[in-house]
Amino acid sequence: MLVPLVAFVAACNVITGASDLRTGEEPLVDGGAHADAVESGAVDPGTPGDDDDDVVVDAGHTDDATTALDAADAADVPTTPSSKRVFVTSTAFTGDLGGLAGADAKCAELAKAAGLAGTFVAWLSAAGSHAKDRVTGDGPWLLVGQSDVAVTKAQLTSAPISRALRRNESGAVVMGLVWTGTFPTGNGAAEDCDGWTGVGGIGGGGRVGDTMTSGPAWTSATTSMCGSTRRLYCFQL
Repeated sequence: MLVPLVAFVAACNVITGASDLRTGEEPLVDGGAHADAVESGAVDPGTPGDDDDDVVVDAGHTDDATTALDAADAADVPTTPSSKRVFVTSTAFTGDLGGLAGADAKCAELAKAAGLAGTFVAWLSAAGSHAKDRVTGDGPWLLVGQSDVAVTKAQLTSAPISRALRRNESGAVVMGLVWTGTFPTGNGAAEDCDGWTGVGGIGGGGRVGDTMTSGPAWTSATTSMCGSTRRLYCFQL
């Protein structure tokens, strides 16, 4: 007896795995849910020197989320040399950043390596020093390789910002958590990894933001243990 065509195709799908194939793009990741996923281990938070981490991982997905984000920005054109830039570091660091000066140096080093001119500082607060006061430039700031404004001076202390800050110094999509020690007001939080000089979790760890949201969680999503590796936001002055 001949096997009906429908049953035959279904059987082939089971054998080849074709039944698991999907069409279309992945939806954008919700910032708050993404932060929870990172803290729970569902998302790789990143390791120093690894530019390909922080990709959402599940049973059958790897790079689809970043592909969708790249497609969403496809209409953008490169910025002009005079544009102020903001980026997320391609490298992740523990909470021992060498203090605020050490964090600024990391931003400067990565910017220089990527051919970005100008002075860059980290969006980072510590006791007696607030991120809103450290970023003294007038802005507005654009993501590397993008033409639309990502954040204005006013939005730095009053979210939402115009766009999620999800591009590194080379313009690649970055998904994950970022050391900030900063509330949505731009003021410093108590969780600053002992002034960004320790990894022992003193002071309740370090406050972090989430690259995947334009809401207040961009700078204040949750806290992380200071021994975790997180990235930095770097603003051009």
